[in-house]
Amino acid sequence: MNAWHKPISLAIVGAEKAGTTALYRHLAQSPLLESHTQAEMTSFVNNDTWTQGEAVARQKYFPHATDDKVVRKDVMLMSFEAGGRRRKVSSPDVKVIAMLREPVARAWSAFHYARSRGVESAVDFDGALKLEAKRLSESKWQH
Repeated sequence: MNAWHKPISLAIVGAEKAGTTALYRHLAQSPLLESHTQAEMTSFVNNDTWTQGEAVARQKYFPHATDDKVVRKDVMLMSFEAGGRRRKVSSPDVKVIAMLREPVARAWSAFHYARSRGVESAVDFDGALKLEAKRLSESKWQH
């Protein structure tokens, strides 16, 4: 895939629960930036969307295209290696803002967030940590 006809100008990436959504919502209010309405723009980490190309991604995320600079948010982009390479191909001059958290607090928060969504099967944090090596070896996402 070649560089996008209208590349991404600003990308927000980072850890879940690190403030990426708050920053994105704030920036999306700018009349100078075109933003997507979905919570995450996953076109660089979603193989199907990436394969379908820029036109499909732009229609999905930016159906009312403007001449403004484009801002995107995707927390998975930081930990999905292929997504980073794809971002470089499509938008080589993009400015990236990476939002981080202290790792232990972030892991604790992620565990409780996953439990609240029903995607964490471990009863407690210690149990989840014991399952981590096995999960990483079995998961296609591995992040």
